Amino acid sequence: SIATGKPLVIGRKRPYELPGEVRVDQSTGYSKGSIFINDINPGERVFVIDDVISTGGTLRAVLTGVEKAGAIVQDVVAVFEKNSIVSEIVAETGWPIRSLVRVRMDGDEVILLD
Repeated sequence: SIATGKPLVIGRKRPYELPGEVRVDQSTGYSKGSIFINDINPGERVFVIDDVISTGGTLRAVLTGVEKAGAIVQDVVAVFEKNSIVSEIVAETGWPIRSLVRVRMDGDEVILLD
């Protein structure tokens, strides 16, 4: 954000009660809760970065929140994707999602997909 001069917005697990705050519920294979998103305005193009996609629950919630705020999901990149879930999310939603590292678990073995 500093290098590009573009704003940075972080989805948070607690509300700040700011004007325009968007709350979205998320459910993963590990937990349920809410994510709160601030400072995204209608018509803005948003680039979403996720560290790890495992079940896709958090990413789906964040992207739904971006659209709920009236912004446009321009691009989505995950650093690490586990279990090839991204192709399912893209097929369901049409969101442009790419992963830098993809793995599949086979018991205790980690298999690098690409």
